[in-house]
Order: sequence, then C-alpha cells, then structure tokens
Amino acid sequence: MIKPETPQTEPRVPEAEPTPVPAGLPHPWIRVAAGLGICIVAALTAVMLAQYYVKSRPLNLREQTTALAETFEQALVNCRVPKESIARGKQEPHLDAEASWLAVTFDVDLPETMDGSALIKLVARRMQPYNVALIESSFENSVRKAVASLGEREFIVLDIKEKPPKTDFSEACERVVRGVNAWLESQGVSNADIVMTPPERKEDNDAIWQYIHMSAPCPAGMPLDSIETQVRETSQQSLGTVRVAASIGLGGTTSFTASLDGRTCLDIVLTRTEVEPPDEEPSVGTLPSLHASPGQENLDAGIPNIEDLPLDSADLEDMELGRKLTGVSTPPNEIPRIALIVDDGGYGGPATNSFLALDPKLTLAILPNTPFAARTAKRAQELGFEVILHMPMESKETPGRLATNMSETKMRQRLDDDLAQVPGAVGVNNHMGSVLTANTAAVNRFMKCLAGRGLYFIDSRTTARTTAFDLALKNEIPAGTRDVFLDNNKEPNYVIGQFNHLMDVAKERGQAIGICHFRATTAQVLVTMLPQLEKNGIKLVHASELVQRPAVVKPLTVPMPTPQEKTANTAPIPAKPRP
Repeated sequence: MIKPETPQTEPRVPEAEPTPVPAGLPHPWIRVAAGLGICIVAALTAVMLAQYYVKSRPLNLREQTTALAETFEQALVNCRVPKESIARGKQEPHLDAEASWLAVTFDVDLPETMDGSALIKLVARRMQPYNVALIESSFENSVRKAVASLGEREFIVLDIKEKPPKTDFSEACERVVRGVNAWLESQGVSNADIVMTPPERKEDNDAIWQYIHMSAPCPAGMPLDSIETQVRETSQQSLGTVRVAASIGLGGTTSFTASLDGRTCLDIVLTRTEVEPPDEEPSVGTLPSLHASPGQENLDAGIPNIEDLPLDSADLEDMELGRKLTGVSTPPNEIPRIALIVDDGGYGGPATNSFLALDPKLTLAILPNTPFAARTAKRAQELGFEVILHMPMESKETPGRLATNMSETKMRQRLDDDLAQVPGAVGVNNHMGSVLTANTAAVNRFMKCLAGRGLYFIDSRTTARTTAFDLALKNEIPAGTRDVFLDNNKEPNYVIGQFNHLMDVAKERGQAIGICHFRATTAQVLVTMLPQLEKNGIKLVHASELVQRPAVVKPLTVPMPTPQEKTANTAPIPAKPRP
C-alpha cells in the first residue's frame, strides 16, 4: 500500500530583528519642511526676477497721453477758443529709459479779443486735476509757446499765434482836432462857428483811430499856404507820421486832410469869410489854380511831372479821339449813362487830391510802379470811387510792361505783380499799347491771363487797329471800349468841347465811356462840367456798369465827328443856378 505524499513546506526562515535607528538622524517631517523651504526660495527668486524685468521694461504711457491730449483740446474749447482756430498736429512717439509716450503740438490762432498768457493760466488750472503741468516757455514774433508735462515728460507743445496789438491813434486824433480848434480860436474863429461831426471809430488790421469832419470860416486875409502850414505844425505834435494835403475848391473854400501814418483822421473845410459863394459855377477862365502843398517837393522828389507824361492817345490822330459804338440805343424810359475813367493815377500831388474831392462815381485807373499806387487806390475806395489797374502795354514810344513777344506765363506774372500794387482793383484798362493791342496773338495771350479773375476790361483804343475789345468778349471777359478822350489837349476849352462831345455820344447811343487823366486843368474843368450831366439828363456811373457781355456790340470803322467840327461845343455850358 502506497502512502500519500505529504506536502513539503519550505523551511521557515527566522525573522530578522529590526535594525535599531542610530541616535541623531532627522525625523521624516523635517525633510518635508526642507523641501518646502527650497520651493519658497525659488518662488521668491522668481518674483524678484519678475520685478527686475518689469522695472527694466519702459512704462507704456501712450494711451494715457492720448487721452490727456483730448482733455487738453477740450479745455481750450471750454476756455472759449473757437474750435476752428485750433490745429492739432500728428502725435509723435517718444521714449526714455523708463517710459514711452506720445507727444503732440497744438497751433492756436488766438482771436484779437483774447490774451495768450491769460489763456495759458486758465488751461493750466483745468489740467491740474490730471497731474498735468502747463508752463509758458517763450514769446517771440507774436507766437507764445507753452509746454504741458506729465511728471517730467513733455507731451504737449502749445503754440499760440497772437495778433500784435493794434496801434491806437484815437488820442492822437483828438490832439490834432484840439490843436486845430485852438489855432482857429487864436485866429478869431469862435467855437460856435466850428461845425464838427461826432468822432467816427475807424479800424484796420494794424490800427484804431478816429475820423472827424470839420467846417469853419477861414480867417480873413490869411493866405492858404499859411493855413496849411499851421495845420501841419499843429498835427506834428501827435503820434505817428503826419501828412497834410490841401485841395482848393470853389467859392473861397479850401479842404485840408490830416492823416496819421496814412490814416485820415481829420477833414476840414475852411470857407473864406470875405468871399460869397457865387450864384453860378465859374467858367474855366476863373477857376483857381492848384498849388503843391508845402513840403510836397520833398515828397515828390524824383517823380516825373504828371503834366509831362505821354498820354494814352499820343499816337492817335484827332479824328480817332472821339468814337462811338453802334448796336445800343437809349430806351425811351431810361437815362443815358456816362462812365469817366481817370488814367495815370499813383503819382500823388495836388491833382490827385483834387480828383479825390470830385464825384466818387468816377473810375480811377492806377498805374503800377508809381510811388502812391496802393495808397491812392485804398483812399479812393474808402471814398466810394471804383478803382482799376492801368496796365502799361507796348506802344510805338515805349515797350511797356507787356510786350508782344512775351509768353503767356510771363504776362501772367506781370499781371499778378501789377494787380498786387493796386489793391481792390475790379477791372483793367490799357496804358498806351498801340502796338500790343493791334497784335491779335499777344492780345489773346493776355486775355487768357485775365480770364477767370472776375475783372472787366476797358479797351482804351489807342489805335484804330486794336483787337482788345473783341478778344476780351471772345474770352468771356466783360468788356467796354473808350469813346472819347477828354484831354488830349490840356487847354480848358478843348477839354470842355470833348466833354460836350461825350455827352452827345451818350445821348445818341444810351451810354458812353470817356477817358481823361490826372491833370490839374482836367480836374478844374470837371468841377464845372460834372454838374452839367444832371442838367442834360445824363447819369454818371462807374465803368463796371457799362461793360458788355460777349458778342453784344462791335465797333464801327467810321469815327464820329470830333468837337472841332462843332463850334458850339467849345463854349462852356451855362451852369445850373444854385437854389
């Protein structure tokens, strides 16, 4: 019998005894604490490195400075600076070691009523809550500069353009008037006999002054030159450069104009007490002569005598001096009209003063490159005259400012230069020009330069071959043409005859344009003859009222008879009795 096997078991190994822990070794929780400490140190190091990185990186102030610039502009508006007067420049980036920002410039055209320094103080107070400092830095050539800073960083430059303060001549004008009054009183003129208008405030871009018109009786027996000398000596005590001009009128009257730096402050009309105003206007033979004002010799030194200047009509035959146009007749219910252009202005002198004392419905043609062109134009417009440019052109005697061989570019430059010398000119007529106006190509180039400026053109007709009137119309320029020259001969009776002839033309065709010159004799004749227009049913108008549009009229080749063929025209027209 087989016995079952007994399962074998592994021999039992006796358990080892635990090894004793040596004394002094760390407890396990201490190792955890050490690891945590290492992590903390690492975190602190990372924070320090991050802070160092942040500090080393520039601070971005771009959005903040942009917003402050908007606030700054609104502060200007809130301080009553017109928005259209504020020009904001383009923002420019700026950078230093610590920050980056945007800077901008504001240009402000300050109104006359505002003070730039006061504006800076007002805006500075409005920007204080935003920690922005605004400090004025300089003031040169009417530009006041200020700088706005955020901390130490300048982010706004403010340029304020201030108009220089106007010179106030008001007190100086009052001193002139007081001085004239005192002088008149010393000559035995009572204050009750002096009539003055209330002071009228005048102003231009540079100055403020007062204007007064005064009339008074003239001390008996006092020479006119002495009167003018006294007015000048009295005025010299005032501020500015003083000039006194005289115009001798009719009936024993003399007008004086006192001006400060070219600004008229006093017009005084003195009437001789021993002269009674005539019942009728005197004839030419009794007109008073005009004398240059004392001191005028120095003022006009080197200036040619206007009486000796060549006339526009110098190369015309007598039969061409008086002409007419056809195609226009006087409607039965309309008044004939005359425009009278006075050429060769700009030389100053007594003749100019005399014309400026006449009816302001005259049209004054001012020559460029004359000593008083701009001054005469400005004064004439203030008085109500119409002013045009008297453009020199090539003739038989002189090349003129415009020559036939000039290019259109050169002509345009000359025209620009000459118009700049006659401010306010509303039209152009030719001085001389018998050669150029007969040259179709040259005239056409000139008209192209003139077109589009809003100016009209008057053909002085210094030659029968002129094409200027026709080409002006073809270039869509309002145009007119001279009918009669009044003073080709400066004898008074001749001028009267030509004036009568001009009236005949106006009555026949409804309108007429005459041309005369800044001559003393002509001024004297016009004093007598202009009042005759109303008596003859004719109206004096500015030349702009008689210019015509393209293709309205064409000149005739057959001239009208000249006044020499009408003996009756050489005698003065009886004057209209005074009421």
